Amino acid sequence: MQAPANAENRGKEADFRLNELFFSRTDPGGIIKAGNSIFQRVSEYEAQDLWDKPHKLIRHPDTPRGVFYKLWSTIKAGHPIGAYVKNSSKSGKYYWVYAVVAPVDGGYLSIRLKPTSSLFDKVRDLYIVQAGRERTEGLDPAQSADEIDQALGKLGYESYEAFMSQALKQELDARDRGLGRGTSTLSSNFDRLHKSANVLLDDIKAISASLDSVKNTPFNLRIFASQMGDEGEGLAVIAANYVTLLEELRALLSEFDNTATDIANSLDEALLLNFIVQLQREMIDFFQSEEGATDGVDKEAETDQLERLSGTFNERAQLALNTVRARCMNLPGACQAMKRQATALDVIRLMAKVEMSNNDQNSGIILELEQRLEACQETLQSALNNIARESMQTLNAIRDMARLNEIANRDAGTSQALAKAI
Repeated sequence: MQAPANAENRGKEADFRLNELFFSRTDPGGIIKAGNSIFQRVSEYEAQDLWDKPHKLIRHPDTPRGVFYKLWSTIKAGHPIGAYVKNSSKSGKYYWVYAVVAPVDGGYLSIRLKPTSSLFDKVRDLYIVQAGRERTEGLDPAQSADEIDQALGKLGYESYEAFMSQALKQELDARDRGLGRGTSTLSSNFDRLHKSANVLLDDIKAISASLDSVKNTPFNLRIFASQMGDEGEGLAVIAANYVTLLEELRALLSEFDNTATDIANSLDEALLLNFIVQLQREMIDFFQSEEGATDGVDKEAETDQLERLSGTFNERAQLALNTVRARCMNLPGACQAMKRQATALDVIRLMAKVEMSNNDQNSGIILELEQRLEACQETLQSALNNIARESMQTLNAIRDMARLNEIANRDAGTSQALAKAI
């Protein structure tokens, strides 16, 4: 069921302004139960034509069915989702939204803003291709959803979760710029967090590549030991110790990698949840400032629903940040453990150098091996220092965000109390 097409209005954009927000609430089956006046105005439906009607009433065929498949599978699993959606008004006009949909008591609630970021342009092009493929190739919604994930991967997003968190951030940043606001402190802090997370991941990759570069060192040392005869016994022992140390370093690196993955995933979750809270708080303020009543909507009850949802997501956002904090607090100690192993590796390198110094045979190969080991040591020390530094910067950013959240909660509580008193 879709909005009726009107040849005269097809291709025209409905009046949805940058400074506006709107929401709708449905039951578990997607039947509209409430919304604000902006939703009515933009969709061009009277209240009696919206309430108790399927939400797909406003669906536009240019939005791939794979998007709705992903949306419904996510919210039915109890998780929020953000998605770009093209809708139709009653007269056949279109309007784009970035929608954040979340489970609430008795159904789902969706808050929408007008998308204006550069990412939106890329997604709009992606949707044109995907919706066309659904029609011409008969892709089912699940197949289409998988292909959307693959297309987003080519844009640099490792998962849909990473994409939707960045999309919401970019849309809120673009909205702030368009409304003449400065970049929010929340956005700046998350930029700091993601920079630190990326440095962490890059340094782990550098350590891994460095260890790969010397993985054949024990084998080469054994060859030299065999060439030296009885004089190579010490070098053979060094080769065996090298194997042990490299295995221990690999085990420590695996722990680093798991920690870095947890940090990156938790940051994506915290990013999404914090910006959802920001959007929810602004939606509450906007809803309360709307003049007049919305037919068939209990404004106080809907505001309470929005406030409860904001509180729930704020708690979840803080839990996600606490996970990042806990992981980062473990990094300095892990760095020290790895530095000790790296130092031991360097001691063995020097011992091997002494053992091989009297062997003029294959001197060029010996020099190359020594240089490779030195480069590995330098990479290890530099990367570990970076990890320790970035972990502290991450902890500082989280501390700043926690302080700002306390202020925002206090201000939101004061604002809502005043609104109810008026």
